[in-house]
Amino acid sequence: MIIADLLYSATKAFLNADIENPQRNAEILLSYLLDCSIGEIYLSKEIELDIEKFKCSIQQKIEGEPWAYIFNSVQFRNLELKIKKGVFIPRPETELLVEEAERIVLRWLGHTKHAVDFPSEEIMAQVSIGNFSIADTRNWCSSTSAPAAET
Repeated sequence: MIIADLLYSATKAFLNADIENPQRNAEILLSYLLDCSIGEIYLSKEIELDIEKFKCSIQQKIEGEPWAYIFNSVQFRNLELKIKKGVFIPRPETELLVEEAERIVLRWLGHTKHAVDFPSEEIMAQVSIGNFSIADTRNWCSSTSAPAAET
């Protein structure tokens, strides 16, 4: 299959469905399906691709499905998290929250007589339901929710 044709086809489908940034979304889809960077898409002329998965992914996106659910994964900090419907997708703001919490805790520990060697000690806890992305960045997990535990 010719990459330019696939890119055109996905872009046109997204454009017709009023998907924001249709070409960028087509590039994201192809980079995922081809397991390459967006730049590498343009370096190849022909590829082998599961056309049914390609069409199905386009349809899922047109129906409003986030890429994280279509790809069953999402990047969070230094992790690639497996997720599925029913599991919250971590927002970019959550990464900022984790970084700020780490700074606060480190600052606090630096001013106590009995400072522990952070992060080897488990001194923070995540109190929420979802995909445990915060806990996973520190390899902590103390409870589970059904959808998150199944991923």
